Amino acid sequence: MKKLFVVFTVAMFLGTMPSLAVGNDLEDYICYCAQSILGYDVCEKHLPWDDEVEDLVEYCIKPWVSHGQLVECVENATADAVQNGYLSSVEKDAIDSCAAEAAVR
Repeated sequence: MKKLFVVFTVAMFLGTMPSLAVGNDLEDYICYCAQSILGYDVCEKHLPWDDEVEDLVEYCIKPWVSHGQLVECVENATADAVQNGYLSSVEKDAIDSCAAEAAVR
């Protein structure tokens, strides 16, 4: 987790990350942020039921009421994906960290 924080901090310092997202830009922000950390687009990763990881993120964005609920939903979805072997723990950490950093208004 410490390495992930360092990578994210460096990306922010170098200006490679977009400003915090609002509203409909949340999915794009979370996916772009995770891609900046991982070096590849994890949101395009296909899941067995013919969805992509970005669909998990989108699912959590639609019903959110607060930032905490969004983060909790993303963390639960990515934990389930790791448990079932669809995501690595590094991918989960990147997506979760980016969801936590996203601004919700």
